[in-house]
Formats: sequence, C-alpha cells, structure tokens
Amino acid sequence: NFFLAPTMHPLTIYVSMRHHLLSTILIFLACTLSLSAQQPAGGALQCSFVTWENLSIPALLYKDGDNYHEIKMMKRQRSQLYEMKRGQAEMQLFREVVNDEGETVYQVVAKSPIKPGSSRMLFFIQERSEKKEGELPLLLSGIDDSLEAFPMGSFRFVNNTKTPVQVLFPSSKDVVQARSAKVLVPKIPQLGGFIPLYILDMNKNVLFQSRFFGQPRGRKMVFVNPPKGPESKVHVAFLPHIVPLPPPDGGE
Repeated sequence: NFFLAPTMHPLTIYVSMRHHLLSTILIFLACTLSLSAQQPAGGALQCSFVTWENLSIPALLYKDGDNYHEIKMMKRQRSQLYEMKRGQAEMQLFREVVNDEGETVYQVVAKSPIKPGSSRMLFFIQERSEKKEGELPLLLSGIDDSLEAFPMGSFRFVNNTKTPVQVLFPSSKDVVQARSAKVLVPKIPQLGGFIPLYILDMNKNVLFQSRFFGQPRGRKMVFVNPPKGPESKVHVAFLPHIVPLPPPDGGE
C-alpha cells in the first residue's frame, strides 16, 4: 500500500527524531506499480500532510493543475484534507520566491509519485539531513490512506526495527516483519472502549504493553521503532485519526 519514489534515501521512521521518517515507507513500495500510471478520470484525490518537525520552509504550497494552495500543518498531526484533480501522477510541493526581476515565482522543494487508483493519500514531509547537489531540500513520501487500505476501527503497525515483532489484541494477533507494515482490525465496542495491546518479540518477551481507547470510526498508526536508549526495548509512537461522519442527506 506504500508508494514512494525509488530514489529516496533509506531512512527509518521516528516520530520524535528528524532523520528517520521515510525508509520504512520506501521498503513498503509496491515495486510492480508503474510510476507513470495516473489516477482515473473524474472526481478528486483527497490528500493530507504530516511533518514531525518545524521545517526550514515555513510556507509550503501544493499544485493542483495551474493553481497553488497553501498547506496548513501542525507538528505530529494530520493536516486537513485537501483536494486535487485526478489524473496527476505526482505530488509537488512549492515555496514562493522572488526572482531577480522582482517577480514572485514558485520553486519546487519536494515531490513524490501518487499511487495509481488511490482515492486518498497521506504525505510525510521531512527535511533532508544532508542535501547533495541537485537534490530537493525536502523529502516527501506518500502512503495509500484510503479506507480500503486502512479501514475505520483498524490499527496500522509500522515495524521499523530489524527483527519481526508480534502484535496481540484480545481478539486478534499477527506478526509484523522487520521493516514492514500490517493492518489489524481488533473488536471494538460500538460506543468505543479501552483495548489492551501487547507487542512481543519472537521469543514472547514483552516489548511494550498499554491500553488504547478504540473507536469504530478511529484509525491509529503505530510506529514500532528501535529503542532510544540502552534501558528501553522499543520506542513506540502513534498517529491517530478519526474519520468524520458523512454529511446528512439534504432531504432528511
């Protein structure tokens, strides 16, 4: 379900650290997808954006056809949903600059392919740790965020460690391979409720345990990262999302 330009540098996702966002997404690429394939005609592609840090470029814009739209973001949170016309194979981010003639022009600062056929994408934005000649200043990666790929009531686990882990809910369990991702859908009460979660190594040693409030319209990304210090086993971070209720029919 992940789609990212194959030239991205291999990094590891950390919510709280600046150089570790994109490699796992890179590893999850569906390599058989064609980068030149485009979205089906009709409708609009919905997209949102996440950054884990304050960026050196404070105002970012994306391009939809011939129009530019500013992206409003808060750290470690999904942005609002933006729309762009289908049929565009690439997401490009821009900044405004003034050229030598005093004109305001738009300069590309990041780009990433759009997964063919997806109705919704979630894009991660990160500073490059080291910018080489000819490289864009920001790294951008996209993941399929549609409800088909990541349904309501589910947890999407991203294992950034070098070893497999076991993920256990009372009603479901699975193994998430190293540098891989998997979606689990535990049983959630209709009105929501707390759900125990255990993350174990393959020898059944507990690496992490907690209780989370699950909601039928909620979705939570869980990043299992290498330990931050010698005393910890893993570093776990989260990116929650509540799917809004659909608008009522006009006739009701």
